Amino acid sequence: MARSVALDHNFPEPVLASVGRWLRGVEFHHLRNIDQRLAELQDHELIYDLHDRGLSILVTHNWKMENDARVVVAVHRTRFTLLTLRRAGDDMIFATGVLLRDVVPVLRKEVRRGQIFQAKPSTIRPRPAYQVLQGLARRTGTTADALISEHRPPSGE
Repeated sequence: MARSVALDHNFPEPVLASVGRWLRGVEFHHLRNIDQRLAELQDHELIYDLHDRGLSILVTHNWKMENDARVVVAVHRTRFTLLTLRRAGDDMIFATGVLLRDVVPVLRKEVRRGQIFQAKPSTIRPRPAYQVLQGLARRTGTTADALISEHRPPSGE
């Protein structure tokens, strides 16, 4: 049985629709498609309304919701699950990637008590290849330059 996940307005529907076949057990529902009037509600009212509609999970970019006592009380009272995305900015493709990375683990951890998950994008930092070679060399008892000499490309390259 598929779990229904409510999404705020920022997630690109075509992208999520295209990955749906790989996310078995998850159905995404944008708030505007549930009811356009949901956009007029205060955050805590939104939690109660979604709960009354039989939804128990909301994914949002509005991470400030977790700092609003009214929202946290609503999550607690309704045994709702709130997943907030931090530092995704206005890059909806990036935010969608974070959502896709984290939604299944959240569903696996969902229990019938109010809970708030915080998803943060991981930082991808480049490392110079020579620095990586130095680490490999230390673990194998040699030097980076020795590894470079040992693994020369075949002639012609």
